[in-house]
Amino acid sequence: MTLISALGALAACVSIAFALCTADRWVTRRRPHELAWTESLAMFALASGAYWWAGAVGWNEWNFKVFYLFGAILNVPFLALGTVYLLGGEERGKAVRRGLVAMSFFCAGVVLVAPLQAAIPAVGMPEGREIFGVGPRIMAAVGSGLGA
Repeated sequence: MTLISALGALAACVSIAFALCTADRWVTRRRPHELAWTESLAMFALASGAYWWAGAVGWNEWNFKVFYLFGAILNVPFLALGTVYLLGGEERGKAVRRGLVAMSFFCAGVVLVAPLQAAIPAVGMPEGREIFGVGPRIMAAVGSGLGA
């Protein structure tokens, strides 16, 4: 087992545990901010799982795309959605959720069909700017920037 796969496994397990905790709270209380946080933690678990996969078998197009989509593009906006629900109210949260879901499908489509600009190194931590053209990188910047 490599250090990368061990760290990916640890991050995936911790995020799954947190996602299960927030999911349990959502099931019990039905507060929409807890659902949004559960979704965000599940996305982090998917990104961590892709990192784990990369540590175990090396980076390839698909584990990098999963890692980038759920870790760099969609995770932070859904985490922020929970805060919008909590501080802005349910109506504002619903409006943001509708836009976020539409944006998520668009981003997923772009990442899935995005051509790779360079070969992904089998080891190390590839960066989006080395692998993708401008589209997915702008989505990551906008998603993280607006989410923050």
